[in-house]
Amino acid sequence: MLAHAPKANLVYVSTFAEQLLQLEQGKCDATFEDSSLIDYAAGSSNGKLEAQPDLYTSDPICIGTQKGDAEWTRYLDMFVSWMISSGYQAEEYEKWWGVPFDGHLTTLW
Repeated sequence: MLAHAPKANLVYVSTFAEQLLQLEQGKCDATFEDSSLIDYAAGSSNGKLEAQPDLYTSDPICIGTQKGDAEWTRYLDMFVSWMISSGYQAEEYEKWWGVPFDGHLTTLW
């Protein structure tokens, strides 16, 4: 971070709520967090906050299952693939977070 913004003054807090409070009180200019939290905060801030586009990483998120249940695992794989490829995931993202999904989702199948 400091390599890209050497004059930045970093402030460390314990929770995302504290990050938002720092922003609202003008004690910081930006916050870094998981993209869904940032999108949710921006979408519910009545225009006070905005999520910056194209700053997201593509970190995989997964579902854990008990070992040995191949049928259940395959069902979950297909369900998640359908959610992404049908556009359902993007629709629900906007519905619940209040902003359009700006990520790039791809499936292996």
